[in-house]
Amino acid sequence: MEVSQGVQKLNWMFDLWTKGVRFDGQSKDIAEDLLKRALDLQESLIMLGKLQEAS
Repeated sequence: MEVSQGVQKLNWMFDLWTKGVRFDGQSKDIAEDLLKRALDLQESLIMLGKLQEAS
């Protein structure tokens, strides 16, 4: 569930970004948030893979 929510949030933010939605100087903050969420998602997927291998 947590992975799904993270993916949805990343997709939403990426969609806004690609459509050119401006955030008045917050581009750096948005990029940092996208990177953080992508890394969190990567970590979650790695843990999920390890759980699947163990079962």
